[in-house]
Amino acid sequence: MATFRASPADLPSGRTALTIAIAVMVSVNIAVTYTWYGVSNGVYLALLDVLLSGGFLYASLSFKQHQARFEQSLTAICGAGAVMALVAWPWALAVGAAQSSGEMPQWVGIGQVLLIMWSLLIWSRVLRLGGGYDAFSAAALALAYFFFSAMVFAVATPSLV
Repeated sequence: MATFRASPADLPSGRTALTIAIAVMVSVNIAVTYTWYGVSNGVYLALLDVLLSGGFLYASLSFKQHQARFEQSLTAICGAGAVMALVAWPWALAVGAAQSSGEMPQWVGIGQVLLIMWSLLIWSRVLRLGGGYDAFSAAALALAYFFFSAMVFAVATPSLV
């Protein structure tokens, strides 16, 4: 999914694959956020991310009457999220170093924009293939999820984010 060569339907269905994908995503997110927030806050942020992803995805699939595709679609989102977090890890370390020095290189901002675009493309693809949305609707929902999750994170964790 992270390389756009598979669809949610290509993933194994069932709770085992979903549990593994969630565990990997949470673990990787904790490892990445540990640098800034510590273990307990990293766990909180990772679990909040999974809950937001699952809730938004379930609501989006329910709107099109595709709840049966939830496990495979969430497996795709969590698996791709883990891959993205691993790719973002060096970027996160560079941001931390740049913030401590007080000077933010331009490539850090470009990296953030690329990561956001990659995330939007993955969400759009999962919603299009798993939820039966057309390309425009899937992209609009992906963008809505981005702003919704940013708002929830800002409200739920004002001292962290």
